[in-house]
Amino acid sequence: HVRPIYLLPAHYWPHQYQGGSMPVLARALVITVASSVIAPAESFCATMASSSPSSSAASSADYLLREYDPTSETDKASLDEICRNVYGGGDYLPSLAETYAGDGACSFLALEDASASRLAAVANYKRLPAQDAAWIEAVRTHKDYRGQGLASSLLRSMIDIAASE
Repeated sequence: HVRPIYLLPAHYWPHQYQGGSMPVLARALVITVASSVIAPAESFCATMASSSPSSSAASSADYLLREYDPTSETDKASLDEICRNVYGGGDYLPSLAETYAGDGACSFLALEDASASRLAAVANYKRLPAQDAAWIEAVRTHKDYRGQGLASSLLRSMIDIAASE
């Protein structure tokens, strides 16, 4: 089974969009995922552990991949900090985080720095059943964690989700 995943620059996706149909977009990067085309990573930890020793990425033991928890004050504060300077301080994500977390069509993932007990990165995977597709959005990395491959690891995890569904 093949499922396209749509990745778009944020300014092409109106954050107020709540409908069920895919907007017509001219510049979408579409990744077609099939288990025979892209072998799913065994797990996020295996992906992080396979990083080269010279890589700046931290070991998998330092990070926990999990769902964002909208009831956690720590998660909310971490997300606010991550988004503080996005879109000139007007990032929509903190106001939609609870919606994403409560939407059964979404997997709003958080990558927690276990040593600091705060979120290092987040991303949302939204299933679009009417189009037999998925949408990756709201990818954010805390400024202190950029350049370590954490967002790439989140994206690989979402590709694994798509390949397994």
